Amino acid sequence: MVRSPLRGPRVGGSNDGLHSVFEASRSLNTDPPESPNADLGSDGPLRPVRRERSVSPTTSGVSGVEAFDRITRFRVFCWSLVGAFVGFFFGLLLDVPGGVGVVVILATTVMGFMAPPLFMKGVGRAAGGLYAPSGRSTPPKPEYSLAESYAARGHYDEAIAAFEQALAEDSADPTPYLRIARIKRDRLRDDAGAAAWFKRALSESDMSAGVTSLTLKEVVELYEVRMGQPAKATPLLARVAEARAGTPDGKWAEETLERIKSQMAKESDEA
Repeated sequence: MVRSPLRGPRVGGSNDGLHSVFEASRSLNTDPPESPNADLGSDGPLRPVRRERSVSPTTSGVSGVEAFDRITRFRVFCWSLVGAFVGFFFGLLLDVPGGVGVVVILATTVMGFMAPPLFMKGVGRAAGGLYAPSGRSTPPKPEYSLAESYAARGHYDEAIAAFEQALAEDSADPTPYLRIARIKRDRLRDDAGAAAWFKRALSESDMSAGVTSLTLKEVVELYEVRMGQPAKATPLLARVAEARAGTPDGKWAEETLERIKSQMAKESDEA
């Protein structure tokens, strides 16, 4: 097993499980969140910055969606012209005399011209009702290509700034919080800053149960193993043990809290 560098002093007991969690978390790519964690504390408001997205332009300057839309509109227009001619000749076939006949011809021509776009609009609504009954389509998964490219090139300050910009648009997504925390921990050796961002992820974003469990263990690992300050983990562990009583996370937090308190009491007696 590869040990994480720059670890703080051990407090006692076995932390192999936390080490493996810490090592595995470096490459974790979190999914969209499912459940809130507002009961785990907060470290302050988010900075309102507009998010920037990278766009890959096509060689012609027009995206595939725009090109398809233009072709569709042109086809509908062509069918409208055909419909207008059909309506015109239909009006002639009716052979209505006088001024009423002219009105009938104009009416059938206009009806023939409008029929194709109205038909396409009705098809679009029917498809929308079938595939998106609530009126909303599935939101696209956020992309952080700009921030990740900065991180891959070692521009960690720029990567953090890009992830912070993403939070202004979607503060519920845990990915930017966790990526900033891990950059600070693994690349910048800023354990205190990393712990703060992990705690913000727990309190300000919506996480799935699995991501929440891993993040809790990462915070405790930072305080207990790398920073050698297990006492700083006790408030978070106490809140988790109370808020998630009866769950695996609650049981883990309660057991870890008791172990840390026991170790601290032992060290105090020895001193």
